[in-house]
Amino acid sequence: MVNVLCSCGCATSIRTSWTSANPGRRFHCCVAECGFVSWSDPPMCPRAKSVIPGLLVSLNKSQEFGATMVVENIGMGMQNKRLKMLLFLSWCMFITYLLF
Repeated sequence: MVNVLCSCGCATSIRTSWTSANPGRRFHCCVAECGFVSWSDPPMCPRAKSVIPGLLVSLNKSQEFGATMVVENIGMGMQNKRLKMLLFLSWCMFITYLLF
């Protein structure tokens, strides 16, 4: 990548646009926030502009679902541990009943 200086002479940083008009397109902007913006990537084709937002929505839903499943898995693990303990205690009581 080429270092780009803005019109005020400051360095620029590269950011990514997530607007529907330019999804995923990178641009240079001034770190001093003088308003300078210059595109780093070439324009996208219309097909990419229409497909990328849908893919991002799908990705976000998948990540949310994954996070939900992690929480649910932790809860199920705790429930499984409690049930194993109850099973063990019930067997202990059953053996105690048989012996006495």
